[in-house]
Amino acid sequence: MTPEHAQVAENLAAWTVLEAFDKPFVTAFSDADPVSGGGDKVFQARVPGTKGQPHVILHGGHFLQEDSPAEIVDLVDALAARAHGKKG
Repeated sequence: MTPEHAQVAENLAAWTVLEAFDKPFVTAFSDADPVSGGGDKVFQARVPGTKGQPHVILHGGHFLQEDSPAEIVDLVDALAARAHGKKG
């Protein structure tokens, strides 16, 4: 991202919000994404809500929800269960 990109201000504003987000935040990235591979570490370093969460790397490409849909559903269900004090 450089100042020449039209969405720089919006992206910086989004990071300002994310850097204050302390609710549970789980990252789910893929093992074969040529676009955003390694992005999980950026979120985990900058978003407080990621601390202590069970982050995952799943099998798939850039469209992880299409490549590993059942695993994504399980991850979201488990996050919701933990947020509501249930086992999951």
